[in-house]
Parts: sequence; structure tokens; C-alpha cells
Amino acid sequence: GYRFVVIGRGSAALDLKPDAHLEVRGEVESIEEHLLRAAAAIAPAFSGAGFRGKIVQYAAAALPCVASPLAADGLAFVDRESILIAGDARSFIDDCCALLGSNDLNTRLGAAARQVCLGRYLWENKIPTVARLYQLNTASTPAGEAA
Repeated sequence: GYRFVVIGRGSAALDLKPDAHLEVRGEVESIEEHLLRAAAAIAPAFSGAGFRGKIVQYAAAALPCVASPLAADGLAFVDRESILIAGDARSFIDDCCALLGSNDLNTRLGAAARQVCLGRYLWENKIPTVARLYQLNTASTPAGEAA
């Protein structure tokens, strides 16, 4: 009863054959409406470094995610607490089925991922680090203004 929707600029290169359960949308103007309708998200990076911002974007929407180890590498999400990290195809499938089959797991992981996102990946949380790196005095700079 689920529909798998593939969204993104590179999706045309995947040579997928759409059917009743698979929709290939390609590049979209805004991902937000799609995230709000989704039950879960995936980040199956298997080569290269790529852009891992999608996992953070999913987390901001409290959308639980199954990711490959490469896709999650270097991010603050913790396997089985705020994300599901699957190292092979069978585990990836099993984790996706677990998320779709358990509202409790889905809700718990989505909420935990959102908390990680809010605690670690908001621009406001980066100000002290940037200020320290560039030796900026942020105490005298009014909030919202450039230094």
C-alpha cells in the first residue's frame, strides 16, 4: 500500500520504470510539500561524498530516515536512536519496512532526528563556532546584523 517517490535532479539517470508503486518526479520547485506527505525518507549514498544536507532536511521535517553509512558519515545522528543506518541492501530493505510498519518507531526516530537537527544544524547554533574561528566579538553585534 506504499508508493515510492523518487525526487531529485539525478533521478532521470536511474532509468527507473514508473508503475503503480513507483513515481519518478525528478527535480521539483520545492521539496517541502513532498516531505510533509512522506512517511519515511532514504539516503542511499554508496559512492562519492555527495551532499548530505538531505538527511538534515529530513530531520528538520521530523521525517525518519534510512541511510547508508557513507550518507550518514560525519553527521551527529546516532544509529537506532535518530536514524537507521543500513550497511547492505537487505538491511536497507528491512529498516525501511520497519519504519513503514511501526508508527511508534517512525514517530520516535523522526522526533529524535528533529531534536538533533535543532540542536546541531541551525545557523544560530553555528554563530559561536564561526565567531571563535574568526575571532569575532559577537557580544557587541546586535542579533540579526552582520558583523
